Amino acid sequence: TNPTSGPTAALPTQSDETEDDNPTSSSCPQDIKLIRTVGVTSVPSIPIEIVSQDTQTVTYRFNQPWPETVDAVWLSHHNTATGDIDCFEEMNVAPKQTLEFSAMCRSHSSVAVIDVFVSDDGILTPGGDVSEIPQCCHATIPAEKPVVHYIFELHCKSKCD
Repeated sequence: TNPTSGPTAALPTQSDETEDDNPTSSSCPQDIKLIRTVGVTSVPSIPIEIVSQDTQTVTYRFNQPWPETVDAVWLSHHNTATGDIDCFEEMNVAPKQTLEFSAMCRSHSSVAVIDVFVSDDGILTPGGDVSEIPQCCHATIPAEKPVVHYIFELHCKSKCD
């Protein structure tokens, strides 16, 4: 995993555990919301689960939801209350592979916005999935490669409490 911007307090971790092996700490479905898809390929299931949350940070796990390995995934989120952004790249992400991160919550809304970019020649639609990966992610894929962008909102304080 390659961090591609300024310093971060929490480094990502990887695991090949399945959801059944490692249940989520948050059982509140209202805490995670897909707010936008930039591209035409739908995500097969919500690939984000909340591991822990408080008023300032949310720790989340990305679970690769496709049945085959995807070429590349980038995840970005705020790492400070002032808005600095971290972006992490992972290549050749296997089915059910997990990546764990901590994101800062926005002080005015108590949510964290998570941007997930996926690039793969097999599962995405060339000409339809044409999202751009931000420069801060330092992506090194060819410009013609399809990319879809999913934007998730995670509540830092559970809506079920």
